[in-house]
Amino acid sequence: MKNKKRFASNSIRFSVFDREKALNIFFVAGAPDMDTSAEVLRKLPSCGCDIIEIGVPYSDPLADGPVIRDAYTKALKKGVTLQKVLAMVKRERANVPVPIALMIYSNLILRRGADNFIKDAVKSGVNALIVPDMMYPYSKDFAEDARAAGLAFIPLAAPATDRERIKEISASGDGFLYYVNVEGITGVRDKLPAGIASRLKDVSSASSLPVMSGFGISRPEHVKAIKKYVDGVIVGSAVQKELNAGRKPWALVKELKCSFS
Repeated sequence: MKNKKRFASNSIRFSVFDREKALNIFFVAGAPDMDTSAEVLRKLPSCGCDIIEIGVPYSDPLADGPVIRDAYTKALKKGVTLQKVLAMVKRERANVPVPIALMIYSNLILRRGADNFIKDAVKSGVNALIVPDMMYPYSKDFAEDARAAGLAFIPLAAPATDRERIKEISASGDGFLYYVNVEGITGVRDKLPAGIASRLKDVSSASSLPVMSGFGISRPEHVKAIKKYVDGVIVGSAVQKELNAGRKPWALVKELKCSFS
């Protein structure tokens, strides 16, 4: 699949969208432990994952549901910090042939200092940042600083975001537009929201960035239902649920990727 989006001239692009529909897999660093996280980071690409999103543990993850919140709590109890997450990425970077994004809450960035955080993220080998509580237009200055350092700043849009706003948000960001399928929190869901296909079609036509659909996507049939309306999907809670139970998510990830065929 050739992506025909018109990127802003200074936007950072991910080449996967020029080739195919992309699968973004999210997991929480340090849940169940850092050794498992390093293994997951190394192995996901061979299972069909095109972009890896690592959640940095935080004590008040407002956008996240019980599966991910529980993982964050356990990781924090084990002493997992932003520094340890960046160190893991740096150690494993040469073994991971796909873009790595950090999903991080803004308070962790502020504690470190935005300039220091951006510098340390670049040194670790991180390619992109997703900050769910730093919304447009308040994110503009930080996004510009990240972009100047070579970090893609991934913008988010939600069901309440109107068409003109989507145009503005996508023009301000990099990589892809993260479309949040539902108002509320992350989590494994049996069904996708009613009307999601027409909504995604509208979002994709308004966005200047490739659109990835996330929140509530947990099964191959979910991917099949929306794949023609988006450039990729993001799956987190379903994968983290496997990890929380002590299982490896390889089979699930392979099934999800095959669902694009």
